[in-house]
Amino acid sequence: MLEWLSGQGFSLAVFYLCPIALGAWTFGRNTGLGLAMLSAAYSAFVAFNTRAPGDPLLEFYLQSGSTLAIFAIFAFVVAHHRRFIDVMVAHGRIDAESGALSRREFENVLRVESARATRFKRPFALALVELVGTKQEKVTGRRLESITAMVRQHVHEADSFARVGDGRLALLLVERPAADANSIVSRIATLLRQRFDGKLEVRVGVVSYMGHGPVSPNKLMHAANDQLRGGSAASKGGLVEAIVL
Repeated sequence: MLEWLSGQGFSLAVFYLCPIALGAWTFGRNTGLGLAMLSAAYSAFVAFNTRAPGDPLLEFYLQSGSTLAIFAIFAFVVAHHRRFIDVMVAHGRIDAESGALSRREFENVLRVESARATRFKRPFALALVELVGTKQEKVTGRRLESITAMVRQHVHEADSFARVGDGRLALLLVERPAADANSIVSRIATLLRQRFDGKLEVRVGVVSYMGHGPVSPNKLMHAANDQLRGGSAASKGGLVEAIVL
């Protein structure tokens, strides 16, 4: 309506970019391009009906074509930028090599779960698994990807599995008391030893929180790391016994 009232003396084409940008950013490239064509069509309709009698049509066609091109390119750029941001966010959450959660995302999950468990006095467990290679055997990305797939078959959907370092993995078991955590982590450690047949050493550290008193993510990580560095029974093929906080 404003462009109709302004006539040929002043163009409001730039204001069409707002809905085009919003559509492309929220709903994707196709929606953005659709809005671009709709906006260009209305802009051409206004330009055609407000042009002076006898004006050459070539100028109208060139102006309409350039307006459509600008709107379409703008929609494409906005949609492409949104996809780029989505990919960056996804890579920030997921480790590209293993398919598990990234260290930063796991730390966020652990912080939230620690606060929830402390407030409602609910149990959960944290396990650290370290795979130590040799000169002949390395912890490759393909192996980490297969480990991620295997671990997910033995935990609940609410549990979190992450890669927190080179050859180091972390598992957060939600609503699991110490006995359940011991059983699950022992089973996973046994499967890892069987899969690599002694080619990689498997070290495990487990800590369970039973809902007694406050707990912090740093305290949990330090306790699990101390047990792992101390040489847990799992590295020798025995049962895992979690430290209970």
